[in-house]
Amino acid sequence: ETLGVVVGYDGSDHAMQALDWAMDEAEFRRLPLVVCHAWRWPYGDGDQAARDSLRGAAEHVLWHGADCAR
Repeated sequence: ETLGVVVGYDGSDHAMQALDWAMDEAEFRRLPLVVCHAWRWPYGDGDQAARDSLRGAAEHVLWHGADCAR
């Protein structure tokens, strides 16, 4: 089973180029497009509010990439 075309997106210009390529490839192959973004808390133990804020920023980046693809 094929997952589809998977592309990492971080909001950078290079990520936008990768997203454009992935969209073309998914359309050409008639496969679904999966846009993903990964982040890691880099500061050891921290307060939950700061973690939630960083996670929210990461989700915003992901949703931006998905909106661009739509």
